[in-house]
Amino acid sequence: MAYVANVMACQYGADCMVELLRACANDGKCDASSYDDYLAFYQLSPHDAQVAEQYRSWLTQMVDANNFGQVPLVSGEQTTDSVRLGSYFTCGG
Repeated sequence: MAYVANVMACQYGADCMVELLRACANDGKCDASSYDDYLAFYQLSPHDAQVAEQYRSWLTQMVDANNFGQVPLVSGEQTTDSVRLGSYFTCGG
């Protein structure tokens, strides 16, 4: 989800070229033309890249519609396992 948050930040105006230039200069990862490409080429497995794109798509729809009704909120204390297992949130459509 952290990668998706970064992609969304780029999508909504953050300057993400700094990250691309840093990855190129420090790690020789120079073939990406966007942060999305960088994740797909270098950071994520093909499966994880597809999942991240699904999350980005769902979140973009929610942001653009200003409707976050698809994000369930769970009140009360949560176990640390819920964070590890990713059950604090689910996106679906």
